[in-house]
Amino acid sequence: MALFVAAPGTAHAAVHASPVAGGFNSPVLVTSSPGDAHRLYVVEQPGVIQLIKDGARAAAPFLDITASVRCCGEQGFLSLAFAPDYATSGKFYVYYTAPRPNDAGGSIITVDEYTRSSDPDRADPATRRPVLAIDHPNNNNHNGGTLMFGPDGFLYITTGDGGAGDDPPNNAQNLSVLLGKMLRIDPRSGSPYAIPPGNPFGSPTDGARDEIFAYGLRNPFRASFDRQTGDLTIADVGQNRAEEVDFAPRGTDVGANYGWRCFEGFQRTANGCDPVPTGAVEPVLEQDRPTGFCAIIGGVVVRDPSLPELAGRYVYGDNCQPQMRSAVLAKPRATDDKALGVSIDGLSGIGEDSCGHVYLSSLGGSISRLDGDAPPTPCPDPAGDVTPPGLGISRARRQRVLRQKGFIVALRCNEPCGFTASGKMRVSGSKKRYGLRRSSKLATAGKRVRVRLALSKKGTAVLRRTLARRRRATASVTVLARDGSGNQTTRKVSIRARR
Repeated sequence: MALFVAAPGTAHAAVHASPVAGGFNSPVLVTSSPGDAHRLYVVEQPGVIQLIKDGARAAAPFLDITASVRCCGEQGFLSLAFAPDYATSGKFYVYYTAPRPNDAGGSIITVDEYTRSSDPDRADPATRRPVLAIDHPNNNNHNGGTLMFGPDGFLYITTGDGGAGDDPPNNAQNLSVLLGKMLRIDPRSGSPYAIPPGNPFGSPTDGARDEIFAYGLRNPFRASFDRQTGDLTIADVGQNRAEEVDFAPRGTDVGANYGWRCFEGFQRTANGCDPVPTGAVEPVLEQDRPTGFCAIIGGVVVRDPSLPELAGRYVYGDNCQPQMRSAVLAKPRATDDKALGVSIDGLSGIGEDSCGHVYLSSLGGSISRLDGDAPPTPCPDPAGDVTPPGLGISRARRQRVLRQKGFIVALRCNEPCGFTASGKMRVSGSKKRYGLRRSSKLATAGKRVRVRLALSKKGTAVLRRTLARRRRATASVTVLARDGSGNQTTRKVSIRARR
């Protein structure tokens, strides 16, 4: 797969969230398996993996483990990771909180392996293999929640500090427990897993758990690897003062202590720490609580070639504060942190598909995708295609634009394609043109997609006056469609407004 390389962008004006699907039950993650251009997997917190195939939600779930999951609040089914060789092995891994016997609040953080069934759209529940179980007694909060394969092919796991407040047992600093850590294991070797070579605490005599890759974390709900550089980013939910983003360029900060419970963000906490750790790694970015942040939702470094304005920028958000942001990550501090221009209420996850499109999930049940002015490009499939997509446009030639709040066209591609519809309205007796709001969407092969191009407030007022005076108003709509290989087709139509 060719990766897009560009200097970090600076403009956000064109970025928006395009609806993909809705009606999910507390979705917390959207992801895909390596190299699969057709499937998106949506993790629902109560314990279900739903499937979106070629843009349409499948009738049956990919996997349902609701009976094994303790949900909800901060507990539940939290993450999913596909093995790098999933296409041939069918192996994937799930992260959830299981009930803890005789404990109404606590849980057992659980990582299991499953295998795809003979039906590529369904997992085989009977193939469950327990991989890792971590005791998380008494408290229902701070469960961490990321499961991901790194560029080295090993499985990375983020765990919370065990909950309550201020980490009373000091789990995050205790190298003999697995809470408050980033772990690295090899689930494809050993029984139930092997310790990868190079793990920083792999010595049998140091008293530390061999699985630990980094420590000093409070509640690292989301972490990610830059798909181009392999750099590691951890978004750690704060206590009362600040949310933080930790950043480790590839190959650095192995065995890092990120400071919790002694440090929160850039500052020392009031918690007792004896001794205060020296050499604690500071975050590169923090968001103080007065900004409205309360539970950071870590994101990804954007590598989607259809979003050049965000190339190389880290996008992130918060579960309480709907306005998302982006920044350029670097040591010792991130730069150019600013509003993205996209708001998502109840943001719960930021994920990528197999070719780098960025997806956003909301606890309210919706899934959306970050798009720009350029048509979103479907993941490449098949290779070597040089034929432009067939694009059909239908519309009513005369439309009640004020009543339907815009000019409406229906589009259909003969293959998976992304398109952008734009246009301008002109009125008789004037040379001025009034822009219509651009709309970008992905479409599956043969599926009819309805698009509304709305007018601005000024354009709407002009149209109302024009129709009242029985004068003519006409919109020229241009649609640009692009397939997964980058081939393009452009079509134009005219629509007249009527009273």
